[in-house]
Amino acid sequence: MVGPLWYLWALAGAVLVARVRESLRRPVALGAVGLGAMVAPLVTAPGGMAWLPVVLLLKLVLAHGVPEGAAAPAGPRGRPLR
Repeated sequence: MVGPLWYLWALAGAVLVARVRESLRRPVALGAVGLGAMVAPLVTAPGGMAWLPVVLLLKLVLAHGVPEGAAAPAGPRGRPLR
């Protein structure tokens, strides 16, 4: 029954990312995912499924929590630099 643990970890990471200012969202999300990736091998999992919590965190916290172009530096007219 470690599924709820990873769900709560992803939920806590998403809430944390949503509460920080925009320029810090990407580093905070990466920190939550990185810490979860370090903890994942220590938690028991069925054979061959140890990778799933890391992918869950990557998808939910990093991919959905930080939209594309977040904290992009603005150019002279307020448009993001490319």
